[in-house]
Amino acid sequence: MPSLIKNLLRFAISYSLTDREAFVEKVSGILEKYDIDASKSNQISEFLLHYLADLNQQIRLEDIIESALKDQKQNLDENQISELTKAIQELKEEIKTLKK
Repeated sequence: MPSLIKNLLRFAISYSLTDREAFVEKVSGILEKYDIDASKSNQISEFLLHYLADLNQQIRLEDIIESALKDQKQNLDENQISELTKAIQELKEEIKTLKK
């Protein structure tokens, strides 16, 4: 998932989780319009709230893992650059000895 969409989704989820009571009330109100009784709509709203919290946590974990992999890849690239630099230095030394 692109990072902009992921960040917007995390923002929307975090915002909806800030006022749990309002979220449950709004979702329950919407569900009651479809002839779902109040207790059932509250249960569904609570379930959605827990689902959103889990989804928010999953997105955070994905970001952490992506960041760790990115750092690891960057470190590998730096190590490879270091090895190449050493190889170039050794080649320079060999060229100097061949010129003598």
